[in-house]
Amino acid sequence: MGSAFELFQDQKIYLVTQAANDLNFTFVIDEAQGDRLVHQLHERLIQGIGSDKVLGPTWRQLFAEQKGAAPPMNWWEEPWKRRRLMDIAARESAAFVYDAAALDGAIAAVQGVRSVKRWPTP
Repeated sequence: MGSAFELFQDQKIYLVTQAANDLNFTFVIDEAQGDRLVHQLHERLIQGIGSDKVLGPTWRQLFAEQKGAAPPMNWWEEPWKRRRLMDIAARESAAFVYDAAALDGAIAAVQGVRSVKRWPTP
């Protein structure tokens, strides 16, 4: 935390508060300095950690585009599913259309969250 607080040593600070649980600090500074300080704080406190058991992978690790990898195709872009959607659109004035495989994948992803102790059964 010391390296984070060093960022404020040359700043005009109007107010500092500390939460009762000792987990949060609030600094009131000039608005013009906010974006720069947030970026520097993020570099010192978050990016240096990388992936760990508490915070998990960083946003870049999760969502950075893989070089050379084609972006994943949306389910409605698959030719045969697109044709089925067009058939539905021709018959119906409005419809909610779900892809069972996409729903199953989303359910599996949610159920794969390890921080949840148990899931309700239908």
